[in-house]
Amino acid sequence: MTAFDVDDACVAFAAKTWPAANIRWLRCDALDRQALAGESFDGALAMEAIEHFTAADGERLVAHMAERLNKGGIFIGTSAFPASREEAERLAAQNPFHPHIFTGQEFRSLLLRHFSRAAIIGNWMFLALR
Repeated sequence: MTAFDVDDACVAFAAKTWPAANIRWLRCDALDRQALAGESFDGALAMEAIEHFTAADGERLVAHMAERLNKGGIFIGTSAFPASREEAERLAAQNPFHPHIFTGQEFRSLLLRHFSRAAIIGNWMFLALR
């Protein structure tokens, strides 16, 4: 298993808190196409992550995850996926670390550009199959 974050302190905290011989902890940028170059995975998680990217970078993240997944691989994550653009903008304005929040419809459409199937469950969880 490979786990990563862009922040060295987060990686160090996670490695110390959840030590396991089968987890490779890395500091890397999820938007860097060279990150994990040549590697592919059966699954990818992005828990409470997509809202920390701009809309354009969120699109790049989804594309990058699709590129790294094997055929039949699954991308799973969580975020708030409000029903309207107005509600999404209100939510984003409440947290300076959330530059963009996708509506459920926007994010499902984005996922379907890169994955064969996608679903938003309960306005907070997404699943996408490569």
